Amino acid sequence: IQRITEGDRSVEEKYYLLKKILIVLNVAQEKMPPNKENIQNNLPNRSPKKAKPVKKLYWLILQNKNGELLLENRKSKGVWKGLWTFIGFEESNSRLRYQEKLPKDYKILEEGIKTQHVFTHYKLDIDTISIELNKDFQNLDNNKAWFNSDELKGIGLPAPVSKFLEKIK
Repeated sequence: IQRITEGDRSVEEKYYLLKKILIVLNVAQEKMPPNKENIQNNLPNRSPKKAKPVKKLYWLILQNKNGELLLENRKSKGVWKGLWTFIGFEESNSRLRYQEKLPKDYKILEEGIKTQHVFTHYKLDIDTISIELNKDFQNLDNNKAWFNSDELKGIGLPAPVSKFLEKIK
């Protein structure tokens, strides 16, 4: 079509050639089985996409007075197995109970930051609270460790954690 519309042809020639192409396309379309047999309205339509289920996750982001972040290594099975994440809870009450065990002299940096990550089969809604600890917190399980910003570059982090860290830089 581009070759027809460009060049030294007159408007009448271009019109004639384009009309001829449209006629050929129309005839070809009429010969297609659904149109030829007039069954296009009886053919199945694509099913609407199912809504992905939504899972909730509540992160507790702890930062010490040196600016290091406390992360936990995911030992459980799943897509994040072996990766380092913020301390995560499936219920907000569980996060609150953990928060109560922290040294009382802490400062809430940010609260209620929401982010979402989409997997192939579900959406993950993440609610975060970021806390700065003014005292040492050594009540750590063997799967938790403090990391400074340089060390974070050398460990395995899931995409939502990496994206979140980029946001708060």
